[in-house]
Formats: sequence, C-alpha cells, structure tokens
Amino acid sequence: MLICGNLLQHKSLDVIQLFHKAGSPASTKVVNLLKQVSAAASETATEDQVSDHSAQTNNRRDVFELTITEEPPTADQLTTILSYAGDSAIPSVVQGASSVTEALKLFKQNADNLKRPVVRRPCALAKQPTPR
Repeated sequence: MLICGNLLQHKSLDVIQLFHKAGSPASTKVVNLLKQVSAAASETATEDQVSDHSAQTNNRRDVFELTITEEPPTADQLTTILSYAGDSAIPSVVQGASSVTEALKLFKQNADNLKRPVVRRPCALAKQPTPR
C-alpha cells in the first residue's frame, strides 16, 4: 500500500507469468517453486510470531501475482522474452534458433520448439543499466 499525501493508494502486484509444459519435470519443478515462494511472500505473522518478526523481515519477498499457462506465448510476448534474454540466450529459449527472426520462424512452425518453462515478469523486462 502506498500513501501519497492524504490519499491512500494500493500498489498493484507484480505479475509473474509462467509458460508451463505439464509433462516437463523441469517445468513442474518451477511451478512448485514459484507457488512456494508466492505462498511464503503472502504469509502473515501468527500469534507466536507477533513479537518476533525476524523470520519474515530477514527473508522478505514482495508479494506477486502468479499466472501459470500451458498456452504458448504470443509472437509479441516471445519477441519481448528474446530481447530480454539477449542474443546469446536465444538457443536456450527456442530450439535450433540463433537469431530472433529464426526463433520466431521456428516457433511459428512448431510451438514445441519453445523450451519451457519460460518465466516472464513483464515489469522487469526493460533492461536496467548496470551500476558503475
């Protein structure tokens, strides 16, 4: 929650989107991990913890909205994912691709060329400058 002047405003949650493949052990592992992290982030203190919040404050994570889909990303979403991943990571996102153009072509031919799981956090997709 953000307080701005005299107005009380709710901060919208960050959205984490997982492009999941149910038959993939790696994808299932990521689903379980993200669910655990999401649940831990949204836990509140119990009566026993009222006086001692060190467990929550030491490992504090922001609450986020988790969206899991078995649908492939759209071409625009894939383009964004590839631009965030960088040219050197394209082969690890789309099997057999070495460029964005080739990745989009291979993905359009067969969505199974996308190596899942792919986790997409839209608000973090803009590359941040590296601090010097």
